[in-house]
Amino acid sequence: MAKPKRTVREASIEHLSKITHYEDSAKRSGPNNIVPEGTPKARSVGMPYAEILALIHAEFPHRETTVECLRWYAVKMRNPLGEDEIYSSAKLPQRRPRVVTRT
Repeated sequence: MAKPKRTVREASIEHLSKITHYEDSAKRSGPNNIVPEGTPKARSVGMPYAEILALIHAEFPHRETTVECLRWYAVKMRNPLGEDEIYSSAKLPQRRPRVVTRT
C-alpha cells in the first residue's frame, strides 16, 4: 500500500520548524552574523515566510496557502493547548527574517 502524501499543514509545519543557521543575538542580524549552534548568545534563525510559501506552492501548486496561513500555524505551534500532536511536537526557530521588497 502506498504511503499517503503529506498535507499542506504537515509541509508548512516542517518548513516553519527548519533552522537555517544561528546568529549572535547581541549583534545586528545580517549575512555576516552567523555563528555555530551552541555559541553563547546564539539564536536560531528560520526561513522567511516568502521562501516557505514558494516551497509550499511548488509542492502543492493548486493550493492557495498564504502568509496568514503560515502565521496561524506558527501561533498553534507556540501555544498548542492540547491541540493535535503535530503542533506540540514541532519547535519554531527563535527568529524569522523578513523579506523586504523595494520598488
